[in-house]
Amino acid sequence: WSRKQQFVNLLSECGQLPVYYEGGEEVYLKSAKMPDGKLFNNTELTFDELYNICVSGVELGIKKIRITGGEPLCRSGIENFCRRISNIDGLEELTLTTNGSLLADKAEKIKDAGVSRINISLDTLKSDRFKKLTGVDKFADVIKGIDAAKKQSFKQN
Repeated sequence: WSRKQQFVNLLSECGQLPVYYEGGEEVYLKSAKMPDGKLFNNTELTFDELYNICVSGVELGIKKIRITGGEPLCRSGIENFCRRISNIDGLEELTLTTNGSLLADKAEKIKDAGVSRINISLDTLKSDRFKKLTGVDKFADVIKGIDAAKKQSFKQN
């Protein structure tokens, strides 16, 4: 197994409702119910459980960990979790993928916690199209998040 990157998916929710997830129909995750009326079982691992998985991955040769979601910045305690992960002996890089909507308030904190690089997942640079694609009017928040990230001098490819 030659892959040297591990993805840690924190949660399935992203704070947006992209049309490509919806298929043009009502979104059931919004109310945590499936189309048949049953509750959606979205059990999340604890930060301790995720940390142990990361340690094991690094012990097996993983050099880079990417925190993803849904939207990882939605999860309370993300900064402390990133700090713990970034301090694993042998880990060379901790990165994070975000939709950017919460990044304005979190960019400095996650940089200080050891995240060296971020990927902002953005489908359009047009405000009206953004709202149509995501179902939320948070384009300005994403732009503020990008500006905040630029000030933190995250690594660039």
